[in-house]
Amino acid sequence: MSYLLIDLKFKPYKLGYPQVRMVTGDNIMTAKAIALECGIFTEKGFAIEGKQFREMEKEEQYRIIPYLQVYSLTGVLEIF
Repeated sequence: MSYLLIDLKFKPYKLGYPQVRMVTGDNIMTAKAIALECGIFTEKGFAIEGKQFREMEKEEQYRIIPYLQVYSLTGVLEIF
């Protein structure tokens, strides 16, 4: 999964605009509320839990990455 994080970090800069993304240990509802309040999460954005993201096919992951604004870690194993 590290290659996905690298893509998330550098691809927006190649396109000429910075995009802020939030990765958090909060549950998805809390994460979305905080990100919305901070201006990170928009109506065109996408928020997902780690487990749901990992269960997707790679092609689907790549399809949503440009719109991914909030990634919620949902378990202890995701942190390590």
